Amino acid sequence: MWICSFEEKIRREKQLWEKGVTTPFFRAEEKGGSIAREILSVSSSKGKIVLWCTPDLWNMSALVCARLLNAAGKEIVLGVFPNNGDIPREWRSSLRLLRKQGIKDIFFLDKASLRKRFVEACKGAEMLVGFFVGGWNKRKEYTSLLEWALRCFPLLIGIEVPLGYPESVIPTHEVWSLDFFVEDILDLPYRPWVEKRKLLSSFLLSSFYEEACAHSFVSTPSEVAFLVKQRPLEGHKGSFGRLLVIGGSEVYPGAMILAGRAALQSGCGLVTVSSDTRLAIDEPQLTYLPFTQDRALSILEAYLQRLSTSAILVGNGWGDDPSHGELLRFLLTQPYVKRLIIDADGLNLLARSPLLWDTLKKQQQQQPKEIILTPHVGEMVRLLRISSDDFRQKRKMYTLQLAQELQAVIVQKDATTLIVTPDGEVWYSLYGNTALSKGGSGDILAGLIGGLVASGYTTKDAALVGCFLLGRAAELWTQTYPPESATPSGILSFIAEAWKELYERKKLVQNLF
Repeated sequence: MWICSFEEKIRREKQLWEKGVTTPFFRAEEKGGSIAREILSVSSSKGKIVLWCTPDLWNMSALVCARLLNAAGKEIVLGVFPNNGDIPREWRSSLRLLRKQGIKDIFFLDKASLRKRFVEACKGAEMLVGFFVGGWNKRKEYTSLLEWALRCFPLLIGIEVPLGYPESVIPTHEVWSLDFFVEDILDLPYRPWVEKRKLLSSFLLSSFYEEACAHSFVSTPSEVAFLVKQRPLEGHKGSFGRLLVIGGSEVYPGAMILAGRAALQSGCGLVTVSSDTRLAIDEPQLTYLPFTQDRALSILEAYLQRLSTSAILVGNGWGDDPSHGELLRFLLTQPYVKRLIIDADGLNLLARSPLLWDTLKKQQQQQPKEIILTPHVGEMVRLLRISSDDFRQKRKMYTLQLAQELQAVIVQKDATTLIVTPDGEVWYSLYGNTALSKGGSGDILAGLIGGLVASGYTTKDAALVGCFLLGRAAELWTQTYPPESATPSGILSFIAEAWKELYERKKLVQNLF
């Protein structure tokens, strides 16, 4: 599903007005009608509704909404926040019409006396619907009204963005978006302020926004289901690829096993884990390639030449042994290593070694491989050599830069996961919850993605499907158990159910077409 920034959404709609594709009044009717219908569907029959907004052409839909709700028998209180006392001519004429139609409680909230009357008129209201009120949010009187709203209204709804956007945001129960979501509510700093997102249709053709949204998307279950590959009935284990997982250490012996187990549940036909002979591997579902430190390269090279390996995942629980640098450099430069997923300590090794970093960049310029990097925020800032605060403020920009510099797909893990491709596509994956906030979750994700790549998915599709499977499994866990009780193995046990949902949705999508 396409997305773009809030500012870009406003800019694009104004361009449509200028080109004559639509008019502010026609769009106001479309948007206001959609919002009014949704309000009627979620409110009680006699509940009082409070609308507040700034008087600009973008928010003419607030007046349409007020008119339609009034016609449906709703009691309406309308609070208008003039920017510097300026009320557009179109607004003045529309407000006069609303008064003639019986809406009496209209307040221009630029005077203290009117603000007091507005608060009095709002008593007993069941919801407040806020249309963008930018410009007021730096003013002390607006901040006090926001604090009052937070205390008094059982349901706070923001149109497109949370109440108080951008500087004085307050917790907003629901944000309703018209036609597609805006990026601002999908990631920090605004996502934590939005309890629930809802998409409404105002019947605007999506092609009008195609240019603005061509490279930014939010991953939906239906889109992910559409990516699921058909498994041939005559297929056998060799039909679905072989993944080699290189990792493990005496300190982190379980990370590699978790990744291997996850890879098996991705649909991959054969999964081999490879680590130092000192580690005891007790997992009958996985095959094992042991090595000693002094013979790691020769053993690995012989294995890769003897057996066709579809993809390699490296780094899970690998530890900080500097001798691993030679092995990673070998994987980056060997022509028969076509697909490589680098996670965890493999990323830390890249961050510490300028030689490895330069080797990766040079390789991708001369003989590019299909590479996926899966950093969390800590690993990302080490790769970029910047502060965590700097990265979070410009997360999308930095992730795009890294994907383009390394010609790799970046899966930047966080509460909202970013999947960024070298050609500039940005996907927001919103699945999951705090059940994943434990060591080992990233190893499961890396194993899922690695297994999907090995079984034939493109790097982008593997990232999208893998993020859905892990996130949805965590959501399914919390439908039965509290998030505090989650373990990586427990989450892994719900992957099958997440796959089942994807197949059911895929069947539904296919039936529609």
